[in-house]
Amino acid sequence: MAAEEVLQTVDHYKTEIERLTKELTETTHEKIQAAEYGLVVLEEKLTLKQQYDELEAEYDSLKQELEQLKEVGKDAMERMVSSSQSPLGIRDIERVHCFPHQRKIAQEMNVGAGIWEVVAVGVGDA
Repeated sequence: MAAEEVLQTVDHYKTEIERLTKELTETTHEKIQAAEYGLVVLEEKLTLKQQYDELEAEYDSLKQELEQLKEVGKDAMERMVSSSQSPLGIRDIERVHCFPHQRKIAQEMNVGAGIWEVVAVGVGDA
C-alpha cells in the first residue's frame, strides 16, 4: 500500500509541476507581449512628440513670417494711401517671387487697395 501511495503522490506532484510549468510559460509569454506593446506605445509617443515639435516649429516660423508680412503690408498701405499709388505697384501677382503666403497677402492687399481707390474716388467726387 505504501508504494501505491508514493506513486500516487509522485504522479500528483508531476501533474502539479506540469500545470505550474504551463501556467508559468503562459504568464511569461503574456508579460513579454505586454512589454512589446509598451515599447510600441513608447515609439509611437516619441514619433508623435517629434511631429508635434516639427509642427510647433513650423507654426512659430509661419507666425513670425505673418507678423513680418503684416508689417510690410502696413507700411505699403501707408505709402499707398499717402501717395495714392496702386498697391505695392504690383498688378501681376504671379510675377512676384515670394512664398505662397506672401502672394496671398499681396493679392488681398491689391483687392483692399482697389476698394480703397474706389472709396477715394467716391470721396473725391462728393
